[in-house]
Order: sequence, then structure tokens, then C-alpha cells
Amino acid sequence: MSIIKAANLGHKDAKYHVGRMLFRGIGVPTNVKSAINYLQSAISSGSVFAKYELSLLYFKKSNMNSKAKRLLKEAAEAGYVLAQEELAQRYADGNGFEKNLVKSYAWISVAAECKGFLAFKKSKFFNALTKEQQNDAEVLYREYHTNFACKYY
Repeated sequence: MSIIKAANLGHKDAKYHVGRMLFRGIGVPTNVKSAINYLQSAISSGSVFAKYELSLLYFKKSNMNSKAKRLLKEAAEAGYVLAQEELAQRYADGNGFEKNLVKSYAWISVAAECKGFLAFKKSKFFNALTKEQQNDAEVLYREYHTNFACKYY
């Protein structure tokens, strides 16, 4: 069975993959409108991965930032490590979110639990903080660790 047929039959993961392929032009011509439809359908079926992918698509569309932010946070809070890493970087850079180094450190710390190679980013982010921010970041990290531990990677 082809992935498109599986997606059209309602398979959540297939809908996500077809949406991703259409968004990025992987093996098919790029088609943003169709990508959005497949990704939204995958989200309706419970795909955390589709929330992350659609957030990236929406960030590219300047008038979709509020939806992009909501979807990225939802994917990160659901435990998707790529979303956690993306959110950490966006807080660090002030890209799409208000710059917040404390939140950036807390998110990269949660993501680093699943992907050990992110530890280098964790230390880089930590060293950019003041002592007071470091204390605040550790408290926030413990809260995020408890509530949003990585489940998908």
C-alpha cells in the first residue's frame, strides 16, 4: 500500500509523513495547501509529530505566528524532543517568541535527557545566564522535567 493511500485511509502516521513530504518537497512537488490539510488531519488524529511540522510551516508564513507558537509549545509539552530543542533555540534567539534564556535553558535541558549530544547546547545556554538566572533556570527545568519529559524522539 502506498503512503498516500494509507494517509487517505486515515492512518495518522501516514498523514503526517505525506504532509511533511508535501511541505518539504520530498519526492513530490511542494504543495503547502495540501501539506497543511494532511498535517491538520494528522493532528486531529493525535499526531504530536504533525504539530511540530505544522508549526515550522506556520513560522514560515509571517501571518501564522500565533498558531505556530501554540503548536510548537504543544508538541514540546507532549514530550517531542525536536520540538523541545526548537523551542529552546527560539527562546534563545527571540525568534517567534520573546527572548528568554531561562526558558531556553530549561527546554534544552529536558531535550538533552533524550538526546545526550544536546548537552553541549545545554552548557552553552547555561553559561550565558547570570547566577540568578541559573538558579531560576534549574527550578524551571525541574518543573519541565516533571511535566514534559521527552517521550518522542
